[in-house]
Amino acid sequence: MMSLWSVMYARYVVSAGDDSAEQHRRTPGVSAIPAVDVDLVVNCYERTYRELLRSDRLRQIERDCLVRFRSLIVLINNVIDLDHVMELARSRVSDGSISRVMRVDELLPPAIASTRIPARLLRHHGYFLDYGLAMAFAGESAYVLGWDAEVRLEAPHCWLVDALELLHRDDRVFSAAPRWPAREFDTLDHETWAHEGPWALNYGFTDQLFLVRRSELQRPIYRKIAPAAYCRHPEHPWTFETRLEAYQRSSARYRATHRHARYTHNDTIPVLSRDGLETKRDRLQRLVLAGVGRRLERLPIKSPRWQAIP
Repeated sequence: MMSLWSVMYARYVVSAGDDSAEQHRRTPGVSAIPAVDVDLVVNCYERTYRELLRSDRLRQIERDCLVRFRSLIVLINNVIDLDHVMELARSRVSDGSISRVMRVDELLPPAIASTRIPARLLRHHGYFLDYGLAMAFAGESAYVLGWDAEVRLEAPHCWLVDALELLHRDDRVFSAAPRWPAREFDTLDHETWAHEGPWALNYGFTDQLFLVRRSELQRPIYRKIAPAAYCRHPEHPWTFETRLEAYQRSSARYRATHRHARYTHNDTIPVLSRDGLETKRDRLQRLVLAGVGRRLERLPIKSPRWQAIP
């Protein structure tokens, strides 16, 4: 459990003289907003870096979350012209739009050593895993807020301070996030196993937007067995997202989903199909896991390791 100071820092450190948050990022016209011991880490790659680095997106995220982050970090991965992207990112550091720019390839060696991930697991679609491992080593704050470059809150909301307090007082909760995008059929009620105030407690995980304790992300938790997680994501069962869901399910650790804050994301097309990267191996894997998932639904047991829905 994180110290009480981490939570007090989140809700009460608002003085103009606080030098633990970066003064040049204060929102104009706002004299006192909560400072949080959280690094905002936004992952971007070839398809998303242009919009991200030619706007004030990270500062807008900060305004929408109604807080001051400890730092605003852009994490670069899988781009064609790395020199150009780094130059563009450094210009955003210079004008104060972001705090730091970091690269996945530079953070990956200590991440692999700490999480004990074998190099062979990064050979097939490794970019669906490596960025998440690197996020744990991007910055120094007690908490990491992972944020996909295409994610936006539907409206400003103070969900983050409430999430920090929940993570402080309840070790059962591994991750916290706003409610996922509205789709044709909202599955939150079906996936919820318990409730805690405005939070729906479930065992899913999303890499689109997540708040976690940094120390936990750095642990060797990425090779846990939870068939329900793999069958929920038959298109990409070995990604950062699915591996952390498997950890949550195998360890009975919740994701807390805020019922009243929601984000949007361009996720209408499955990621492998959208990128044109689905191989024959991927298709076979998807079909097999989908079939296994249908069998798991008929098992007469109630366990998050084996059942996706309570």
